[in-house]
Amino acid sequence: AIRIAAIVSHGPDLGGVWPDGTPACKGHVIIITKEDGIEDTIIPRLLAAGADLTHVHILRYTRDHGVDRNFDLAKDLSKLSEVIARLGNVKLVIVDPIIQAVSGDSNKNAEVRKSLDPLIALAEDHGFAILGLTHLNKGSASKDPLERINGSLAYGAVARVVLFTAEIKSDTSEDETVKQEKRFALIRIKSNLGKSGDGFVYRLGEGGWQQVDGFIRPTKAGLAGTLTGSPNQLL
Repeated sequence: AIRIAAIVSHGPDLGGVWPDGTPACKGHVIIITKEDGIEDTIIPRLLAAGADLTHVHILRYTRDHGVDRNFDLAKDLSKLSEVIARLGNVKLVIVDPIIQAVSGDSNKNAEVRKSLDPLIALAEDHGFAILGLTHLNKGSASKDPLERINGSLAYGAVARVVLFTAEIKSDTSEDETVKQEKRFALIRIKSNLGKSGDGFVYRLGEGGWQQVDGFIRPTKAGLAGTLTGSPNQLL
């Protein structure tokens, strides 16, 4: 997600291209997150990925009647709309986790759809993409990929494209150096805009970022090849 944000923040003029070589549309990126620390995790990762921080905005808090509180996407959609209108040319909103957009029971299809509809309408009005992050159900490896998404099946049904990430287990016949480098797969398990299947291999390496009071080594995703096959075959 950080790599995607960095690509959009630069656009084609500054080398912002997708893994298949397609130029990215440059614009602002908004990250709505409750998962990671901003100063010690998200910003160092953005810098390691080469993001233009003038085009990346992290939204975690808001203010009501002079009092700061956590941003609640399920209740504060109008505030998000104000931020988008003020920035202009917002191309991507990352929601981590996407469950924070749901005000009701995240396991009920009707309530998930009802909660996501206003966010989708906002994206259509302003012309930006939504990247919602979530986890997989434990012990679900034998199920259909879409059924492995945590919570309601509506998350996978509403999305135009669903991408899975998974660690690639080393082959015992591989070189010892290769086995020590962790590799991951980014697999397209659903697409309403094209075919499903296929994907990319990436590695997580250190993207050292110098800080005034020390040295942080945040992770950085690097492309390491392509994958061909159906979602079930690749998983």
